[in-house]
Amino acid sequence: HPGLDDWTQTSTLHCSHCHPDLFAQWSASPHRSAAANPLLWALYRGETLAGAPLAGAGAVPAGGGCADCHAPGIDGQIGGRGLEEAQAGSGLAYTYGVHCDVCHRVESVDMAQAAPGVGGKLRLMRPSEASPSAALGAFLPLTFGPWPDVLNPRMGAVYRPEFHDAEICGGCHQLDQPSLVAGVTPDPARWPGGTIPIHSTWEESNGIPCQSCHMPPDASVWNGATIPGDPVGWGTAAGWPRPPGSVRQHGFIGPRQGGGPGQLLTLAAAVFVEKSVAAGELVAEVRVQNVGAGHAIPTGEPMRALLLVVDAACGGEALAPTGGDVLAAEAGALEQRTAAEDWARWPGAAPGERLRVVRQGDWLDYAGFGPFGAEPFGGVTFTAEQKGVRAGTWAGEVEILAVEADGTVQLSGALPAGEEGYIVYRLPAADGTDSAGGERGMLAGAPGWMFARLLGGAEGARGVPHHLAVDVISDNRLMPGAEWISTHRFAATCADPAVRARLIHRNMPVGLAQERGAERVDQVMAEVSR
Repeated sequence: HPGLDDWTQTSTLHCSHCHPDLFAQWSASPHRSAAANPLLWALYRGETLAGAPLAGAGAVPAGGGCADCHAPGIDGQIGGRGLEEAQAGSGLAYTYGVHCDVCHRVESVDMAQAAPGVGGKLRLMRPSEASPSAALGAFLPLTFGPWPDVLNPRMGAVYRPEFHDAEICGGCHQLDQPSLVAGVTPDPARWPGGTIPIHSTWEESNGIPCQSCHMPPDASVWNGATIPGDPVGWGTAAGWPRPPGSVRQHGFIGPRQGGGPGQLLTLAAAVFVEKSVAAGELVAEVRVQNVGAGHAIPTGEPMRALLLVVDAACGGEALAPTGGDVLAAEAGALEQRTAAEDWARWPGAAPGERLRVVRQGDWLDYAGFGPFGAEPFGGVTFTAEQKGVRAGTWAGEVEILAVEADGTVQLSGALPAGEEGYIVYRLPAADGTDSAGGERGMLAGAPGWMFARLLGGAEGARGVPHHLAVDVISDNRLMPGAEWISTHRFAATCADPAVRARLIHRNMPVGLAQERGAERVDQVMAEVSR
């Protein structure tokens, strides 16, 4: 295993003896917690974070192969292992997740294999396997890495070019999954291969090395081996001096790690605002572009979404929307109904909340990933309706003044005409004094737009975790270099209103966070006021 938490331990059997700097970076990385993440286990077991079982939540089938990427260092059989096995035995696979002795035992990568991780795409050569080099002995395995000049005999180092390429990451970050729901298979007309894209970061990147951003150069060290007080200096044992920056950091920086201008979220997207005022109406056009990521944004876990939130004000007083594009239902609502349902009674509502109404427009023929794009993918090209996103337009909202015993609501005005209604909190005021709408995350139907891969479950469920998915309903995430323009209308009460557009990264849907007792995190990626 990679070493003890304290790198000062002296055993040369552990990676941290010679690589304390890289070990310290990895120790704080998401790779280390890949097997022990509490939310992962809650989803895996169909429970809340507190351990309470959830009816209908659907646990992952035992032995479903999750450990092949989340805990790939389990002893014994390679591939097809369940997370529960990671806690068995010594528990090293659970404690260390994706560690040094996993990635640097990858002899080759075969992206044509269907199964991700060590179950297929990653070909491991472990200590339990006979070494092809007799000089190293029967139980001294080879260590694979990015340099051809590492001569330390204990390492048994062998150069592999994939350590400079996206494939070494794609072995786990590319998951095309069959249905894990018993008795349900993906629609063959949509997914003729029998699988749906869950994690497609590698395929989205089109060969751009993930290391460029997620393993940036570490100019503070001259070699991967940084032994404190090493009397040898450099050479066969300690390694050779490298050009500054050629050693890569091993913190595997994720989108939400760190802070300040170097945080990856702040570099991924740009937001531009154009506005005009005529006949007492403000029209704002907002353009969002993927300018910094080599893959779609957001990517990875399909629970993530980008929410564009647009508001306007005159002299610090918020302007009322009059029309324009709005955020989808999955942006969060306390309750939602279609026009075919009863809108007179909302038993779960409370005075002070809003009933927000949206008109549904045409299906949008956007350019997303795979069959959601403009070109055939796997022999399939979706129509605009099959791409699953309709233009939602602001119709209006009314305040709930009272809720009677039978759930009948008294409203502040006439109910606007529309096809969908959402019970939501009041939107934040322009000066930020009332932030309930944003803090509580109920943004469905608000002026803005949503970018996400939306997974569908059995019996029409929307926005399910990927182990319950049998379809991808829509995928309008922004591909590298792509942009989207949305339009928003407000009643102008001055000649030069201020327009604010914020692009927010949300780690999971509001409903899922509430169901599991997890923390929903909204982080601002970009903010523009004009």
